[in-house]
Amino acid sequence: MNNWPLKIHYKNQPPNYKHMVGEVVITLFCTALLLVPFMLTPNSKLVGTHTQLSLPPCFFHYITGIPCPFCGMTTSFALIVRGDLVHAWVANPWGPLFYLSLLVMNFIYAFSILKKRPIRIELQLSPLYIVIALLTLWSVKLLSWYFLH
Repeated sequence: MNNWPLKIHYKNQPPNYKHMVGEVVITLFCTALLLVPFMLTPNSKLVGTHTQLSLPPCFFHYITGIPCPFCGMTTSFALIVRGDLVHAWVANPWGPLFYLSLLVMNFIYAFSILKKRPIRIELQLSPLYIVIALLTLWSVKLLSWYFLH
């Protein structure tokens, strides 16, 4: 019995145009998310790097004074591509995990496109587990933020 929460299914049917376009779009989106951090300079405060992309500051952080669960994600990505994994983790513990997930997903979809074998990826996790993981890593971020500020 396979208890792995991620399942990849190769379909035994010839690829159709609609399916391949979807895979190309996903691959291009993942590639953009993986490459954009190379063009950014990580903010020394470990949050706010996304403003270099003309995005507004985090509203949650602005109102509450504490970082939201996603604060520091862009900074984390920018630090990852520079090889600074420790500060990337401090900027946002989700960052290295999410970047690695994007990298793996990009390779899986690129392989599917090159082999012309449609795939379907299923993540079989309860939403409760995802929420618990998000809250746990947000707590880690808040602790590091508290001790650094």
